[in-house]
Amino acid sequence: MKLKIAVYVSHPRLENIFFESNIFSEIKEKYDLTVVRFLENKKIYLDSNTKVIDFHIPNLICKWQKFVLDLETFRARKKNVSFASRIRLITNLQFKYDLNIFSFLKIKNKYGVLLSIFGSKFLYFVFGPFFRLTSDLLPFIFFPNFYFKNFDFAITFSGGNFSGMENSVGRFLKYRNIKNVLLIDNWDNLSSKSKLWIRPNKILVWGQNMKNDAIQIHNFKEEEILITGSYRIAKLPEPISNNSVRFIYFVGSGLQHSYEIEILINLALYLDKFGHKRIKIVYRPHPYYLRKNTIEYLRVQISNFENIEIDEDILNKINGVFYSEKSIRKLESKIADSAMVAGMHSTVIVEALYFGKKVVAYSTAEHGIFLGQNLWDMYTHLNQIRGFNNLYETRTRSEFFKQILLNIENISTEPVDFSAIALRNESFSKLFINLVDELATT
Repeated sequence: MKLKIAVYVSHPRLENIFFESNIFSEIKEKYDLTVVRFLENKKIYLDSNTKVIDFHIPNLICKWQKFVLDLETFRARKKNVSFASRIRLITNLQFKYDLNIFSFLKIKNKYGVLLSIFGSKFLYFVFGPFFRLTSDLLPFIFFPNFYFKNFDFAITFSGGNFSGMENSVGRFLKYRNIKNVLLIDNWDNLSSKSKLWIRPNKILVWGQNMKNDAIQIHNFKEEEILITGSYRIAKLPEPISNNSVRFIYFVGSGLQHSYEIEILINLALYLDKFGHKRIKIVYRPHPYYLRKNTIEYLRVQISNFENIEIDEDILNKINGVFYSEKSIRKLESKIADSAMVAGMHSTVIVEALYFGKKVVAYSTAEHGIFLGQNLWDMYTHLNQIRGFNNLYETRTRSEFFKQILLNIENISTEPVDFSAIALRNESFSKLFINLVDELATT
């Protein structure tokens, strides 16, 4: 008889990649699978043979979960610089102000004041455990029958942002004594989102850097962590060919702290000035900006530049489902075919380093709350990779352009550092199924 396994999807962003992957197909074939979803995603595609349970959680509870997550982030702001940066972003607190209640009062930010009050040592000691408990239990009050459903094992897929349901599901499974694994989708989620206060039996992480985050920020034990590499990556790194197509892959950022389009255009002018007009720049905007009007504006901006083109995969996904298995495979191919990768901060940067590509990054914030600051000082995951081989971090536009020009003329690379994304010599599906079988039968 097949093991009965529940797959909990805590957040709809990125779930398509997982559902379209070989991993999901193989575990669906091997086990009696039920998908449990909490936040509605009208663009989801699951075939009719997949058993699905949808929880439509009231918006007020989602807001409460977000507040509790933000409170935990605020409490841990001195432990992890990314948490301090996140609080500044959600409260719009400029870097020139200290991160405390007096600053929030000065800028009249009520949410920041609220976090400061309940994040104080005494009130957090009194209310913190109660807040976490209610955040975890309230969603299941609306679905009491679910508590009695029987599963042999559970998989929690955390894609995109933390929603709070990671902890809710963890507490539910702990009460039911159901063993489980937590699959974290992105390399920065453990350092840049919020806290996990309920630990699974195993958490799967991309590399040593994420493992450090799990231990230092979330208090995981060594034996609870398994380094697996990224489940998204299908290919192994290959030797860089001197015959690589000579184009620069310019990758956009989700949270833009610099004038990205202006930098892109200035790069094209710089290459032209130094006799490299024939070198193509393929621009991949971040999926956050996949709206028809945004792309049309971009097309107008670059219409006079023959050496700039927009990644065709992006153009094919306007107003559609971007995060898909097909898009991930195209992204891999684009990285492999490029001469080098350039950008500010993006997951594509660390994926390019994994594939042995040179990466030139621009790290200065040109607008917003971090104006004039080095962005890579603001985020733990960026700080962790800044010493990697083949990565060139630059602080000025002129240095950014100069490093791109120097490295486009010399594409030889140094050995790859796999501490951000571990090198995996077996398929993720095989590794994952072996782990599930081991945990479910012990």
